[in-house]
Amino acid sequence: MQRKFLRLMQNGGDAYDPGPREARPGWYFFYGTLSDPQFLAKIAELNETPTLVKGKVRRKCIKYWGPYRVLCWGEEIVCGVAWYAPSKEVVERLRAYETDAYAEHRLRMELENGEKVVGRAFMWNRDIEELSEDPEEWR
Repeated sequence: MQRKFLRLMQNGGDAYDPGPREARPGWYFFYGTLSDPQFLAKIAELNETPTLVKGKVRRKCIKYWGPYRVLCWGEEIVCGVAWYAPSKEVVERLRAYETDAYAEHRLRMELENGEKVVGRAFMWNRDIEELSEDPEEWR
């Protein structure tokens, strides 16, 4: 347990999570299509439009898989939104929406009010060579 904590702290609060964990409520960081509240409400099958909070993550970067933004390991700050998924069922719907091209990873987010929370994000799970630096390259 102590080694896991030290590894987490050395990685800036982020940790690689091999395999899916049990679905449970928690913070999620979105940086692409799910950062649109109406789209998120549709995918998560919510009755109301969710309230998203601006946030950022460190030591990541954005690349492109066709027109889609993809979160990868890097050395940049990536801005997006954070949202607290309220139930196990909602988390399972989010997971179902993502393809096997993405894996869920634990990371630390900084919310716009300065609060730091640990949550999860869907990050690229395939060969980095499939991605582009520029979304225009795919047109």
